Amino acid sequence: MRGLGLAALLIAASSCDPDAARAVEACSVICDCQDAAGDECFTECVNDASDEIARVPAACLSCISDHRDRCLSLEVDCFQGPCNVDDQPPPDPNPDPPVIVDAGVPDPDSL
Repeated sequence: MRGLGLAALLIAASSCDPDAARAVEACSVICDCQDAAGDECFTECVNDASDEIARVPAACLSCISDHRDRCLSLEVDCFQGPCNVDDQPPPDPNPDPPVIVDAGVPDPDSL
């Protein structure tokens, strides 16, 4: 039943608004790859994405569509790659080692 509703929504969206069609395609893949996905995930995703989808790079949407059958690598390949639109730089692959602070046990003579 969900597939029929999705197909109808995809056809309606693509004929009226190309951005809506892009949101439907991306949300379909994203929600299908989640363990607890369902109609609620899809509806919520499309509603959230409708306003933002025009700003999503084409490479990101293409990556998501290409991962329809590869859910395990979707997050790593897409969301840390072409979909990473945050202004933050990627994490340093060679971070400085953490500073070890010795809280230790107090010296019994100082008590």
